[in-house]
Amino acid sequence: MDYGRCLICPDRPAISPTTRPYQQHQTRWQYGEAADTDRDQFEQWARTQHPLPGYGLCQARCPFLACTSLGLCLQHLNRYKIDNRPG
Repeated sequence: MDYGRCLICPDRPAISPTTRPYQQHQTRWQYGEAADTDRDQFEQWARTQHPLPGYGLCQARCPFLACTSLGLCLQHLNRYKIDNRPG
């Protein structure tokens, strides 16, 4: 699924269609310093976060952004894991 670009890191893919964070910011929001923050304050919290550099487009030549340093989008990364990380 393509949820567009991260609200905080425009060069990384979002993992949620509602709040649109990248995985690392989603984890920070859920379990980190903002864990006790009300969901209504997400956008305010997001403005205090620093954007992370992106990984470019997926190396499998699809139109989606890569989500890791492997250079694969989420769909191709999942397939790579299913195939026992063939290298």
